[in-house]
Amino acid sequence: MVTLREEHAQQTRDALIAAGTERFATDGYASTSVARIVEDARVSKGAFYHHFPDKKALLKAVVSAACERSEVMIRQTVESASESGDLVASALDAAMEAVQNDEDYRKLRQQASGVLSEQERRELDDRHRLPLVSSILDELRRQGELRAELDAQATTALVVALLETTKEEVTASDDPTARYAQFRPVLLRFIRSLAGD
Repeated sequence: MVTLREEHAQQTRDALIAAGTERFATDGYASTSVARIVEDARVSKGAFYHHFPDKKALLKAVVSAACERSEVMIRQTVESASESGDLVASALDAAMEAVQNDEDYRKLRQQASGVLSEQERRELDDRHRLPLVSSILDELRRQGELRAELDAQATTALVVALLETTKEEVTASDDPTARYAQFRPVLLRFIRSLAGD
């Protein structure tokens, strides 16, 4: 059972993440101060430092929360597609939707790549993208649409790397939809090449 204190602590953390998300997207990471974030969240600086050692840790939490929201949407799409359609195309399009259509999400990704180290970004991949892609590939394998002899861990790592490269390209583009349209057929062809004969 969650105590009142734990519930309040989670609400404070959520408020800080929401305020950080808004400020980083609108003003940018470098221009956003901890003082402004705590003012927006309506909490004390002490509360901020209780939850996050510094602004960079908040950025990691903000990006992680964005990944979680995207993951929920992708999982819902995959569940629907596994029953009625093209699982590969549906999952790929769902994975790229936020990068194409959500300008704030693109800004957060751009800032994260400029602030977080490669190791920190890899940790986010390990926590969010690897399990998601692994579960999608498992579903393809279950449906007989993925070669059983392929090493699951290697296949997952390679697909995640391709998706991350695509997201970086789409994020950096002035026309994200057109840039994704260039990558989409190549990605689909590659992933479908992993299918059984």
